[in-house]
Amino acid sequence: MKNQKGFIQIPLLIAIIAGVLVLGGGGYFGVKQYQSYQVEKVKEKKILQEKEKGAQVTAETQQKALEQAQAEIEKLKQDSESAKVKQQQLEQTIKSAPKPVTPTSQDISSADLQPYLNTIGVISCFDADSNRYYGTGVLLKSGELMTNWHVVNGMNACYFVNDKFINPKYEVTGMNYRAGAYILDLQRIERPDGKLDFVIVPFHKNPSDIPQKYYGAPADEYLEVGQLNYKVGSMSKCSTKVAVGTSIAILGYPASSINLAETAPPQSVTTGIVSGYDASYKSNNYLVSAKVDHGNSGGLALGKENGKICLLGIPTWVVVGQVESAGIVQNIHYLLK
Repeated sequence: MKNQKGFIQIPLLIAIIAGVLVLGGGGYFGVKQYQSYQVEKVKEKKILQEKEKGAQVTAETQQKALEQAQAEIEKLKQDSESAKVKQQQLEQTIKSAPKPVTPTSQDISSADLQPYLNTIGVISCFDADSNRYYGTGVLLKSGELMTNWHVVNGMNACYFVNDKFINPKYEVTGMNYRAGAYILDLQRIERPDGKLDFVIVPFHKNPSDIPQKYYGAPADEYLEVGQLNYKVGSMSKCSTKVAVGTSIAILGYPASSINLAETAPPQSVTTGIVSGYDASYKSNNYLVSAKVDHGNSGGLALGKENGKICLLGIPTWVVVGQVESAGIVQNIHYLLK
């Protein structure tokens, strides 16, 4: 029995030891597992905290971005309102600003002169000894022309030849026409101002009364005065005192162009500017750079102001020294009231 009990006790002891070992190992593994669990919990908590922190940072970032976007929107609105105000101001400025004016040419062109080329003609005059002299006349109104006093002064007979109105019936040696000739009535000359080299002369009502030696053509070839161009009489005058530098043109028949034969000479147009003022009469006649030659006296001086042609006056010819001529244009405001 003792041996048996002792035998039993040994296995029992072994079993107890094994159980202890098992329980101890299980406990160890349990503790180990618990520790791993706790570590995992800490990790998960840390991850969760980091996620929450990241989410908070993201939310703050988004909030800042939203606030910035709202600020940008407000700024854009303000800029838009400011731009709208500026636009309205600019539109108002544009509306109230004077309209741009297209510059107009102040130079006298050939087109400007065309309506007036046949308003002038040659005045041929004879003195008591039948000496012949020339000048230029400008058609003023029906049956009358204007010219310089010195052109007709002391003459016995004068006639006006306008080369734009020709009479093909009358033949001149070597030519197949003669320009219309209009006899001037020197007994009815008007001289408004004795200080001015200016007269108004009517046409003679009965050319047949003029001796043929002065006329040179049959009386029945006299053309009707109503056919002539009197546009000058109704055109606008230039300013009372035009500015120095104003463009001008002078239409006339200088001595260099006059043919002493029985044909109408070619007219001449010279252009230039008003270069100064002449103090010889009322200090408002004009010195001009355009050539004014002997024969141009009594011609037509035109100016151009504000893009429009205007009547400046009548040129007269004066000698300076022995060879030079100085052009003077008598102001139309003192000639025609």
